[in-house]
Amino acid sequence: MNAKRWVASCSLLAAVGCQASEGSGTGAPGTNSPTAGATSGGGTGGASTGTPPAFEPLGGPAPIACDPATKGLAGRRIWRLTRAQYERSVSALLGDMSHPAADFNPEPGSAQGFQNDAFALRVRGAEATQFQAAAHKLAQQAAAGDLSRISACAATSLDDACATTLVKDFGRRAFRRPLSEAEQTRYLALFTLGKAKRDAKLGLEVLVEAMLQSPNFLYRSELGAAAANGSVALTDHERAALLSYTFVGGAPDAELAALADAGTLSPENLEKQARRLLQTPEARPALWELYRQLFEVISLENAPKDAAIFPDFEATRGALEASAKAFTEHVLFDGDARLGSLMTGTQAFVNQQLAPFFGLTATGSELMLVTQPGGEHPGLLGHPAVLSVLAARTRTSPVNRGRFVRQRLLCQQIPDPPANVDTQLPALTPGLSARQQLDAKTSGAPCVTCHSQMNPIGFGFERLDGIGRYRADENGQPIDDSGALSGTRDVDGPFQGLPALAAKLAGSAQVQECVALQGFRYVMGRPESAADACSVVSIRDRFVNSGLDLKELYVSIALSESFGSRKAD
Repeated sequence: MNAKRWVASCSLLAAVGCQASEGSGTGAPGTNSPTAGATSGGGTGGASTGTPPAFEPLGGPAPIACDPATKGLAGRRIWRLTRAQYERSVSALLGDMSHPAADFNPEPGSAQGFQNDAFALRVRGAEATQFQAAAHKLAQQAAAGDLSRISACAATSLDDACATTLVKDFGRRAFRRPLSEAEQTRYLALFTLGKAKRDAKLGLEVLVEAMLQSPNFLYRSELGAAAANGSVALTDHERAALLSYTFVGGAPDAELAALADAGTLSPENLEKQARRLLQTPEARPALWELYRQLFEVISLENAPKDAAIFPDFEATRGALEASAKAFTEHVLFDGDARLGSLMTGTQAFVNQQLAPFFGLTATGSELMLVTQPGGEHPGLLGHPAVLSVLAARTRTSPVNRGRFVRQRLLCQQIPDPPANVDTQLPALTPGLSARQQLDAKTSGAPCVTCHSQMNPIGFGFERLDGIGRYRADENGQPIDDSGALSGTRDVDGPFQGLPALAAKLAGSAQVQECVALQGFRYVMGRPESAADACSVVSIRDRFVNSGLDLKELYVSIALSESFGSRKAD
């Protein structure tokens, strides 16, 4: 990517000469571009090839084992901010809460189902235009608002001395590292040009706009510096940014930034900072984002539902996601943070709208923590927000629900159906259940090979309808929610209903390993390879030894070799 494009297309910057084009300051020593020597995304190679990194899935049918012969590291890279990270970053910089990224193109996602894939998060023409427009608007608002948000001296005087301080201080926060002397000179010159054209506020506006379009703001670098063992160790500023965006979804705060500036972000201090960040309010939504994506709640907003069959669903989408978020945060931060509690918990957050989903009654619009009397909706797995996504437009979907368990919780791969196979189910005929219809359609070749892995699991969800409400019958037929697990390491066998399935999964070593692996994929923003096995094994073992504490899982990932080191080019 040519870094100069960020300012070349900006009309306001063009008016003052576009003097802030990017150069040195982001890369490792000796580089002169934010992308020099880096992979274009989350790959395991050296120079960018323009192709996605190879996905060599770990786990699933066989436990992950550490083979020193294949041990290795991923390549250096830069990593574009997601929409949520962008908004948290500009909020910290400018106090802006207007959700400037709401109209940005959505993240393209990855084959592993996460939206923060470093390789996929590129900037193309449309994204460049969106970033430019947002930077222009944010800079105008900042220059017209409380200038102390940008720099303390700006609120009283925008003289040359303040401009110098402003460039250093605001630049430090925007780029998440101190600016080089060359960068300070360039940005100060840009401020001076804007001031000469009109006044100091225009200089400030142009300066802010340029920094918000810089690759140094929009990307996090993982270029590092050569280490004694031949690998590349992330710099303290890079590790601080990676830690902060992982644990709180935004840029490093003052305490973490000070450690990075002093060069004292040792492994011991890194762990201390990780645990400190987990105690901050910002950690709650940041950790929820992993489970929002892992359990596919991210798709709830656009989940299609037939209004004639589910007339109240449209009005409850937002409340359903808020309830799932509240439950997950309650388990992680107010409860014991254990995997078993997330998978099998019998508590829920309901209001007057949502109580009927759980067979309860409530008053008011505020979400309240309750205990389900029957426990038919175990944990996040049984939450209506999840079950609505894992269902069809007019009915349940044992296929989608079984696929979810296989791929997201057991880390087993299910191939896509052949292109010439009709995957649509006709309307149910009277006296026939969806289970009976699905069995009839998928019991023969070529469907049975894959459907035998999904249907018997998905049938265990059948007491909960297409939007996750409890039901006793379907189409005049009694519900059969008996199911079976097969092809697993340790939980093969029959079960009766979703609570029993959830309990089996929560106690499975394969599921526990898969959750650790999914956490690794999300935090690292890339697919794993065989070279990651030793790091993943250490993460899994520490997670298991913690009693399956999901916050300890995050700490374990931050302490792994893959987190702080990269492959030398």
